[in-house]
Amino acid sequence: MNKSEQIILMQQGKVSTALWKLGVPTMLGMMISAFYHVVDGFFVSHLGSNPMAGVSVSFPLVLLLMGIGMTFGAGAASYVSRLLGAHQMEKANRVASTALYSGMGVSLLFMLGVFLFLEPILVFLGASENTLPYAQDFTKVFMLCAVLNTFNLIVDQLAAAEGITKIPMLAMVLGSVLNILLNPLLIYEVGLGVRGSAWASVISVVATSLFFLCFIRRRQGVLRYTLVYFQPTREIFAEILHIGIPMFVSQFLQSATFAIINVVAARYGDQVVAAAGAVNRILPLGFFVVFGFLRGYGPFAGYNYGARQYDRLQEATRTALCWTTCFCVFIAVLMLLIPKTIMEPFSTGDGVVLRVGADMLWANGISFFVFGFEMVYMMLFLSIGDGKAGGILSISLQGFFCIPLLLVLPHYWGLAGLIWAYPIAHFLNAGLTLLLKCRVLNYNEGQDVAASFGWGREGK
Repeated sequence: MNKSEQIILMQQGKVSTALWKLGVPTMLGMMISAFYHVVDGFFVSHLGSNPMAGVSVSFPLVLLLMGIGMTFGAGAASYVSRLLGAHQMEKANRVASTALYSGMGVSLLFMLGVFLFLEPILVFLGASENTLPYAQDFTKVFMLCAVLNTFNLIVDQLAAAEGITKIPMLAMVLGSVLNILLNPLLIYEVGLGVRGSAWASVISVVATSLFFLCFIRRRQGVLRYTLVYFQPTREIFAEILHIGIPMFVSQFLQSATFAIINVVAARYGDQVVAAAGAVNRILPLGFFVVFGFLRGYGPFAGYNYGARQYDRLQEATRTALCWTTCFCVFIAVLMLLIPKTIMEPFSTGDGVVLRVGADMLWANGISFFVFGFEMVYMMLFLSIGDGKAGGILSISLQGFFCIPLLLVLPHYWGLAGLIWAYPIAHFLNAGLTLLLKCRVLNYNEGQDVAASFGWGREGK
């Protein structure tokens, strides 16, 4: 699909067809990416519960690194899609280039900070005497690709913002397949253990970066990423961070959530930490499919909001709700019916890991009934530039509900409190989403639709 076709598709194409063409490629790409995390966890789990727990301890740092990419990538993508809808090409290039180079600079500082204070950071995140060496081995290697990882995330989201979804899909497929192939080779055949898993990730990130560089140099999209367009002005940063800061806070809180889960789980033994780590790799198989589809919906929503085509925006929102809900119900039923079967490959015969992991999967399966509803409206608010409502929903799940519940429930319910904190948080967050939907998007007959979006905020 060439660039003119992409714009025409978002502007004039049948809504369901446009969402399908924009969302399915990213959905497939992210599903494959999630699958590689599952495979990664599978191979690490067969090294034993301590290596698995060690890698799980380092996971919040991986999420924080992703948060940097999301801050600049998602923040810029929302603004860029609206600028393209308003036919402001020059400004879109300035925003894209500024976001890319700024994000890479911040990730470099993050990497240096992690290397300088690695051991105290990992101990703070829940590493025990038994798991600390594995956590250090994994993190030291993985952080080598910090800057390139951020580069990939930002270019990936900006490409999606202009309606290019096949390129990010192919990039994710390339990186994921390479990682899956390299994991058993480096972990077992070469004998690198958890470092082998980290090196597999580094090599796959480098390969993905080379793929995106080819995409940029061949000018396959409408955006240009050059230093000429790098203009870190107050106006550009304000627009990027308007959406980007809530996304970073969301990612930071998610990282904090996993850290707290590890710390609380450590009270019950390293086996429980290993079980939680395995579950946190399995769940993204469902989450990433929804995220992937909404990555196609988001640019469509932002473009049509910028172009003031509010009827198409409403229709797209209803369609996205229908499709994501159907998928989430399917995942929920699957996790409720066969949690032990899903968890068994990661237990390596350990009864505690199997039992606790299956209980966690069953509980989280219930939360999938409302997950699609939560994500559609969060993406909608962010796409139309409503930083207030979008920001609230991007941080509410972890910040308002999950973290407080994780700190309180285990004191009263023990391990059950740890297992049920996240599902309860999802239902509370769904209630908040419903309240914001009713407040922000009132589709009552006869109401001015333009005014219903963003409390009267005009599209830019």
